[in-house]
Amino acid sequence: MKHFYTHGRLFACFIILLSAASAAVMLLWNALVPGIFGLPTVTYLQALGLLVLTRLLVGGIHHGHPRGREILRDRWRGMSEEERRDLICRHMHHPGNTPADAPGDHD
Repeated sequence: MKHFYTHGRLFACFIILLSAASAAVMLLWNALVPGIFGLPTVTYLQALGLLVLTRLLVGGIHHGHPRGREILRDRWRGMSEEERRDLICRHMHHPGNTPADAPGDHD
């Protein structure tokens, strides 16, 4: 039950922060953009949509370990050129790719 309670509180905090951020986007947009660019004002739901769209375009959607990029960067630095080519080929999603077919390997 404690586990559910913790996740419930986390979800509630997420909803509150998302609501506050949407309101901030709406207020800032409506205060600045119509006067500067002559664009129309936005509603609360449109501001929420802009917030989500901006997150997708600029921030992307990140899953996994909070230090995931740092861990991958360290792992990449510790690899030999052959290991890097193997990794790239495995993740290209093209059957039959071998390390010799890796991009940039034109010896």
